[in-house]
Amino acid sequence: MARLWVRAAWLSLACTAIGSVARATDYYVSPSGKDTNDGKSIANAWKTLGKVTAANLGPGDRVFLEGGQTFAGSLTLDANDAGTATAPLVITTYGVGKATIDAGSGDGVFVWNAAGIELANLIVRGSGAATNQGDGVFFYVDLANGVKLAHVVVDALEVFGFGGYGLQFGSNSASKSGFRDVTVRGLDAHDNRLAGMAVWGKFSASSTTWAHANFHVVDSKFHANLGDPSVTNTNTGSGLWVSDVDGATIEYNEAFGNGSLCANPSGGPVGIWAFDANDVTIQHNESHHNRTGPNSVDGGGFDLDGGVTSSRLQYNYSHDNDGPGFLLAQYSGARPFGGNVVRYNVSQNDARKNGYGAIDLWNGNGSNGIKNCELYHNTVFLAASASPGASALKLQSAVSNVGIRNNIFVTTGGAKLVHSVANPGAVFQQNDYFPSGAAFGIVWGGTTYTTLAAWRTGTGQEYFGTRTSGTAVDPRLVAPGTGGTIGDPHQLATLTAYRLQSLSPLVNSALDLPAFFGIDPGSQDFAGAPTPHGVRWDFGALEWQGGP
Repeated sequence: MARLWVRAAWLSLACTAIGSVARATDYYVSPSGKDTNDGKSIANAWKTLGKVTAANLGPGDRVFLEGGQTFAGSLTLDANDAGTATAPLVITTYGVGKATIDAGSGDGVFVWNAAGIELANLIVRGSGAATNQGDGVFFYVDLANGVKLAHVVVDALEVFGFGGYGLQFGSNSASKSGFRDVTVRGLDAHDNRLAGMAVWGKFSASSTTWAHANFHVVDSKFHANLGDPSVTNTNTGSGLWVSDVDGATIEYNEAFGNGSLCANPSGGPVGIWAFDANDVTIQHNESHHNRTGPNSVDGGGFDLDGGVTSSRLQYNYSHDNDGPGFLLAQYSGARPFGGNVVRYNVSQNDARKNGYGAIDLWNGNGSNGIKNCELYHNTVFLAASASPGASALKLQSAVSNVGIRNNIFVTTGGAKLVHSVANPGAVFQQNDYFPSGAAFGIVWGGTTYTTLAAWRTGTGQEYFGTRTSGTAVDPRLVAPGTGGTIGDPHQLATLTAYRLQSLSPLVNSALDLPAFFGIDPGSQDFAGAPTPHGVRWDFGALEWQGGP
């Protein structure tokens, strides 16, 4: 569903090197300094970012900006300023508080064809999402020959007020040059127009490689990145998205309040998502209250989108989003999509707009659609909303070889449990469907089934061999619908609302996925508890941890 749009202003940037400096040197920058100084001590500090840009910095060099002070303008680094993984070039703060780079209407930090760089403990601010024309921090590659520039660390940065992205890694290389071994830790990206953070490359539908590799995004926040109301041909306003990457782990992050100004009618923002990527793990995150514009779509919590393979959405908490809590989507022209897993997640009151499912599958790419995916041990609670057609699970399009097992689907107020096209190409086995306080409802093609037995008979779903499977019983969750906002993804285990009570009929009742299907469900549940706890697995995202 989503599309890529990036500004074209980068290539006008130039980097000027004016001679070499000694390697492994510490440099200091202070408003009380002078650019005619040598910069090698606090007493002889440089004064401006322009002086740092003009210098050639190398492996082991460190640049310290005075804490609590503001430095106007932009910092630009190029290939003459590269470090290494063992001797990185470091840009950071000294003294009390963080130094601020005030970019005004331009870029904050621009890095061109260089790596071995660490940025730490800085504030990077623009003039505001509506007035700034730059990006907060931009690492950019346009090299040939498939080069992978190694080692980038972005640590404890606050980046806000930019008309582009808060932080982005981009490649315009047809040969798939890019960055590898990148760590983003403790980033607070907020109030940027296009997105909090983005990773992208030059798209090729026929490529079998990716521009970037081995990204780790952890302990970060992405919020109030609202989108661009003047852009109607692609999505804007996501919290974090990654693409053209082989190997990424996105964990312990929070994305919230993004996307409300997106104006694209055919593809919208998501809190945390990936597309055109391989081996991406999105885990232990909370994504909530994300929005989309009044004439746009999506606005969900998490998404594995077009061209994603061998990836996982697991141990995440999604709630109160306009769009799906968990979306699998394959758009037209994308690379193949398949081998993906959605497991041990919790969704509470997602799908507030546009008739989505809390878990939603959509294919716009014909026969090159969603294939060979597994959705198991998730717990969904969906209260009725003003959005017609919202359901706990929705299959908007036909898929191929998708297994849906051991999940709990709870709805209230008459919201549908499942809404699917006829003959979707998915198999449902041993799920619980509970329409709390209302009539049972599954929409299948043009038919609405009002009992589990009727649906089973009419469609052949919820059979395990010749035996019937699945239940329509109260799962006896502790306090469904009361999960609220955790606010610290390291504390997701405190979400007790979706634990099973001791007398739940779903304890020790799930299918044994390893034994029957050769599926490795992992060793833990949503809260990090070992699975199975008893003699068999339980339904849903949280194992009962009481007696056997």
